[in-house]
Amino acid sequence: MAERPSFAFVPGESYVPFSVNVFVPHNNQKLSPYYILGVLNSRLLWKWFLHRAKRRGIGLDINGNVLRKSPIRRINFDNTSEVQLHEGISALAKRLSELYQSLASSTGHKHDLMQRQIENIERQLDLAVYDLYGLNEPQRATVDAETHGD
Repeated sequence: MAERPSFAFVPGESYVPFSVNVFVPHNNQKLSPYYILGVLNSRLLWKWFLHRAKRRGIGLDINGNVLRKSPIRRINFDNTSEVQLHEGISALAKRLSELYQSLASSTGHKHDLMQRQIENIERQLDLAVYDLYGLNEPQRATVDAETHGD
């Protein structure tokens, strides 16, 4: 349970606690695992989960059934603009993963700097996902407001 939905990509084998959902992409899947990670961690999907997942304590219970219904947008790999969004979202999500891994061992000024980088990249990721789903400015503002954004 967390205040905000949080997903991670773990390449290779891993052991996880009982209350974790795990999904494994098909071998023929063209979507990057980092793309899926970026979309799942976006404010837009957070809003979607707020309206579909059960509330437990301070967080949301995102069970397998809810996760399975998540509206992960498929990419038309014949469409250059969609491929660019896919690659951009993937790159941002990968960079966020790297920063979060490094954040745990950072201290002082370096920690503060990394936290600001994370906030900046998270915002870029949200904007890219808004573009992917075709949200206009009022829709973006609604998502930001419902997910406690500025």
